Amino acid sequence: MFSDHFASRNGVVNRVFLAPVWVPVRCTVDELVAYCNAASAGKNFRLGLYGRGTPNWETPLGAPLLAESGNIAAAVGGLVYAIVPPVIVPAGLVWLALATEDAVMQYSASGNADIFENSADPMMGGCHYLLGAWGALTNPCPAVTRNGNARVICGLHTALWQL
Repeated sequence: MFSDHFASRNGVVNRVFLAPVWVPVRCTVDELVAYCNAASAGKNFRLGLYGRGTPNWETPLGAPLLAESGNIAAAVGGLVYAIVPPVIVPAGLVWLALATEDAVMQYSASGNADIFENSADPMMGGCHYLLGAWGALTNPCPAVTRNGNARVICGLHTALWQL
């Protein structure tokens, strides 16, 4: 995800931020990427990738968890790469997830404009859900709440395009 305006956002205890990403063709993903702006010693974050939501593809509700990084130490800031087992991702809308264990760590987010400005669904501007306790991401994706701070700037590394 890219934007012409960047902001630094604080995490929230056990919150999973979700941002929509359009994947133009079927591909194999083997790495998730995010930028941690401010470190938080002794705490972690997680990256994940959800597929298409059901029954409405414009929301992550019911989407299967395709990949998850596990705990990533948030002790240092900077670009973070999380290698995940290769997963085939279908063309279309998927949801990148960034989970934060505390409110000290910060991540990069796109600015004040919605990512998909012409969508009628408010979740397309970013959303979140809360983990009951710190740990694995919920599978499938539970109900979400709209959150303009969830415009997480992260990326996917594609190992192979599946044409």
